[in-house]
Amino acid sequence: MPRVTGLSEQLRSVPVGGVDGLFLSGQRRVGQQLADGQLVQSLVYGNGSYSGGYPGIRLADAQRWEVENNTVYGNRSEALWIEANCADLTIRNNVLWQSGGGYALRLNGNPLRVSSDYNDLYATGGGNVGYWNGAVYGNLAQWRVARGDDLHSLSEDPRFVDVDGFDNLLGGDNFRDDDFT
Repeated sequence: MPRVTGLSEQLRSVPVGGVDGLFLSGQRRVGQQLADGQLVQSLVYGNGSYSGGYPGIRLADAQRWEVENNTVYGNRSEALWIEANCADLTIRNNVLWQSGGGYALRLNGNPLRVSSDYNDLYATGGGNVGYWNGAVYGNLAQWRVARGDDLHSLSEDPRFVDVDGFDNLLGGDNFRDDDFT
């Protein structure tokens, strides 16, 4: 089983022209998918210099994956984007904070059998809690009614100690100047 863990320092992207922070995808060939994996304990933030925006984490062509215990903050378009060609995913115990437009959790189209619960789906500054099947959900109550998921989730400020570090800039050259504890 593939396991992607602890990506906070290695995969924080400093995009030129914009890129996804973390893009996990199966091969784009018929019948091949990224299967039976885990994305756990990752910190992805500050992605998307492109004006159109890019997500913090994006999954495509993925089956039977667990997305757990991740923190995604300060990305341009979505905190977590799940493509329609994904199936059998569990999204649990994550902090997904989207600010300034976009979505904390985007289910593009209608991916099959996606379970989401025990997350902090937080949206500020014009951001939305979710997007699913062509509809926008501005708050957690609307999301719950539409999806029937995230019954134990919350939508609250995660109260990071100093989200932009001592220098008041999100990110930095040494990748160690922001304090997310």
